[in-house]
Amino acid sequence: MVDSHSRHSPATPAWLTPLAWLILGFAVLGGIWSRFVGLGVWNLSLDEYYFMSSVQFILDKGVPEFPCGGYYVRGLLQQYITAPLLYLTGDPELAGRLPTAVANLLTAPVIYVIARYVVSKPVALLAAALFLLSLWEIEFARFARMYAFFQLVFALQVLWLLQWRAGHAEAFWRLPATALLAVLVHEGAIFVLMLCFVPLVLSPTEARHLPRTPRWYWPSVGVATIVTLAFQLVDMRSLGAPVRTPADYVKPPSDSRIDLPDLQFELVLNGLGSPLTILALALIGAGVVMLVWRLVKDHRTALIDWRGTTVIAAAIGLCLLHLFVLAAMLVFLFMLLGYFRAIRLPSLLAYAAGVAAMAIGWLLILRSPVPLANYPSFYWGFVATYLAAVPVETLWIVAGIAVVSLIGLLFQIGSTRAGTTADTSEKNSLKLLLLVFLGCLTVFCLLNTRFTFTRYSFHLYPLMLLFIVVAVDWLAGRVSTLANARSSTVHGALLLLGLGGYALSSEHYGWRHLLFVDHAEYSLRSAYPLYTEFHYYQRDDFETVGQKVGELAAPEDVIISSSPAADYYIPNISYIFHTQDDVRYRETISCRGTEHLWTGIPMLSDYDEVRALVDAGTRVWFVTGENSNGRKDPVDGVISTWPEARLVYESIDGSDRLYEISTNR
Repeated sequence: MVDSHSRHSPATPAWLTPLAWLILGFAVLGGIWSRFVGLGVWNLSLDEYYFMSSVQFILDKGVPEFPCGGYYVRGLLQQYITAPLLYLTGDPELAGRLPTAVANLLTAPVIYVIARYVVSKPVALLAAALFLLSLWEIEFARFARMYAFFQLVFALQVLWLLQWRAGHAEAFWRLPATALLAVLVHEGAIFVLMLCFVPLVLSPTEARHLPRTPRWYWPSVGVATIVTLAFQLVDMRSLGAPVRTPADYVKPPSDSRIDLPDLQFELVLNGLGSPLTILALALIGAGVVMLVWRLVKDHRTALIDWRGTTVIAAAIGLCLLHLFVLAAMLVFLFMLLGYFRAIRLPSLLAYAAGVAAMAIGWLLILRSPVPLANYPSFYWGFVATYLAAVPVETLWIVAGIAVVSLIGLLFQIGSTRAGTTADTSEKNSLKLLLLVFLGCLTVFCLLNTRFTFTRYSFHLYPLMLLFIVVAVDWLAGRVSTLANARSSTVHGALLLLGLGGYALSSEHYGWRHLLFVDHAEYSLRSAYPLYTEFHYYQRDDFETVGQKVGELAAPEDVIISSSPAADYYIPNISYIFHTQDDVRYRETISCRGTEHLWTGIPMLSDYDEVRALVDAGTRVWFVTGENSNGRKDPVDGVISTWPEARLVYESIDGSDRLYEISTNR
């Protein structure tokens, strides 16, 4: 860890430490209160419904097995932690959320220890305080899913990696052990596993100062890799279960798990006869020749070893495929690993000229810069999702990443000019954190997920928050050096001003949400627009509509629900309804299309089936869902037009609606 003050900025003033402790004290009190107050008051959200249904399977059968076979293994460790709490309390809302709230609180000291590797003690205390008061952290601490648990495991893996980089040999067994643990926590375990391979790719010059890798380390990482891939590739939901869909069901084409690049070689072939294409190919060829010539020369003069040569050769290949962003990220990541220290200005200019020639050539062919910079799509895969939900916070995150990347680049330039072979501990730690974040972000943006939500990168958020703190601290230090006299006092004042400005402007901090976190406007997200609601995860009022059904329905009536989780609260439900073109149908069908995956309740998928019940004189109570905050349930759009249907109740937030459908009124 760093000394009493940060080496890349002037010392912080003595008065900042007690003030930081005071701020942290209030943050601890506020963080604990906001995570636990009214924790079990509001009903389960959709994903919590899935999770707690699986926990109930454990209580019923000992394993999380669906009624018609197959297993739900997401958050397996958390499920088994939650099961005894559900048994003891009988309160699914409270039992499901208690472990996540505790796990999220435990992450705060881990964040503090990580921060101490790159900033001074008072700054690390302020980073922990910001973490504790972050509304995103608070809301996900109150969310009975595996995201808070996985964030804790990922933060621990980052901490072990920092300990290894600082020369602690005991970190070797912690890395693969945590990777194995992560498999039982979340399918994002691949990100935890990735960090185990950093010792393999670290520059030999850097690795020379570290403990020797034990012989058992790589076999243990191999075991962790096999287990992780097995959990990723085996469809546990269908294991030992009958075919889930009916025989006549046409499954939509499945996408690759990797977002493959859209290569534009057809444009090259179509334009081979044109002078512009010939000029473009000549520029690309000249760029390749220039790059290869310089690479061979640098390799022969030992400016780049065979590992660095391999990296640059791979980058040249990516540029040939017009994947310039991926090539730049590859080189930058290996630079953070300690490569390319010996490269001098003539080499850099030659490489830049070669890449520029290739980029101009591709630009002439593609007629647009977009294909040169859209793979991986850091904007659409990461920035845009945050920008839609929390725009001001996104600007702070992007600025923090940019400043920390600049710091890492300045560290590299400084080391190259000085001819050093090793950086200070703080520089190594900051570069390692940047490597972890950018590496994970690159892989994240290469993955092809059907949903693009901010919660899928929630495990990276503590690093984003820390980068904001580091950036503000660094900029405050740079400005304070201009003051000369009392620079530490200026540094401390600017630091507090910067972090205070962040907390006041960011959507992740707000006193009203913090104080009334258990009230309906925040628990049911009615205080926020749609994408911000998704950011905190939507929680619809399923419970009151279930209570209303219980009050109104007679034993001989038929109760049907298309609301995705209302059945958890509806007594004596008869059917669950989803049309075959609805994604809910594909996700929840089982037993050859006859049963609901989570409950075993019979499924309906055709409006004629509902109409037949009504025409036979049966009174039908039909619940629709997801109608609030600009959302519209297509089923509601149909049912509401039936002349026999009468709206009798709307849930607190307007999401769920109860219709009485009868010809005998």
